[in-house]
Amino acid sequence: MENRNGNGKLRVYCEEYNKPPYVSGNWVPKMIEIAGGTGIAIEGLPSYTLPLEQVQDFNPDCIILSWCNMGRKLDKSKELFYKRKGWQELEAVQKGRVFPINDSLLNRPTPRLVHGAGRLAEILDEVRLGLL
Repeated sequence: MENRNGNGKLRVYCEEYNKPPYVSGNWVPKMIEIAGGTGIAIEGLPSYTLPLEQVQDFNPDCIILSWCNMGRKLDKSKELFYKRKGWQELEAVQKGRVFPINDSLLNRPTPRLVHGAGRLAEILDEVRLGLL
């Protein structure tokens, strides 16, 4: 897969909360970088809302849903995400590259973050290789 940002890294939109949508901040942008991606959020800032237009301009290669308190209800988060208006225009949505993961892997500052970075790397590798 050829990316659009010219640095060999996939563009990743990672979302921490869904109503309203909050892009994952704090340490998650660094985790995305470690996993081989480029995130839309600013490292070190708390999670924050972004206008849909900004996400559309970023046009991520893949979307990670790590919604707080959804835990293992991964299918439900993906189902709710696909019902949003305006998000269907994103290439990642059109190509089915929306991946819910257990929020405890990214949202808790514990040793689980190592597993979370590993899971992000797996997803990005599979997207890059065209497996997903």
